[in-house]
Amino acid sequence: MLSLTADPNGEVGADAAAEALEDALFEENQFFMRRAFIPALVSVRCRKIERLDAAAEALGHHWEGADKEALRDLYPSSEAGEESWAWQQSQAATSIYSGYQQWEGRVKRRLSTALSAAASTALYRLWELGFCAYAERFCKVVEAEHSGISPDASVKMSGLSDPTALLEALRAGSNGPVAKELLEYYSRLKKISDRC
Repeated sequence: MLSLTADPNGEVGADAAAEALEDALFEENQFFMRRAFIPALVSVRCRKIERLDAAAEALGHHWEGADKEALRDLYPSSEAGEESWAWQQSQAATSIYSGYQQWEGRVKRRLSTALSAAASTALYRLWELGFCAYAERFCKVVEAEHSGISPDASVKMSGLSDPTALLEALRAGSNGPVAKELLEYYSRLKKISDRC
């Protein structure tokens, strides 16, 4: 996770240590960028980031960048956050999905530029909170739109859905049978929301 390279004298310089810490933090921040977000794995990521923070403190490294307070606009309790969490009030699965994707994109952008362990941990915890709220809301609305829908137990939580196919299935609404993409996505979210 953290590799330090010694100089020709066998010493590790402060700059090398700081760079190694920042690289390790960046790697942790990238974990969910191309994977399905699974809240149960957030604690693992946060523990790794906390160990990085402890190593940084032991090496005398001070993280640069915004602290947790700079993230308030992403929380539902702030004025700006209420607007970015508007998807929670929607009665349409398409709006909930689109609104959440926009909010999640903002969280990912902030995480990709987070320069402190505290900001990274706060973003992961916030993402977990938002995702669980989203999964619960999305499933309830899909169940209302598609009476009789039930999760497919064979669908894995770690799978990724094709966003275009999923949006087409959502836009089709309750006309006809539930599209495969929607059933798989719903099944994944239902499994995850039951564990949130």
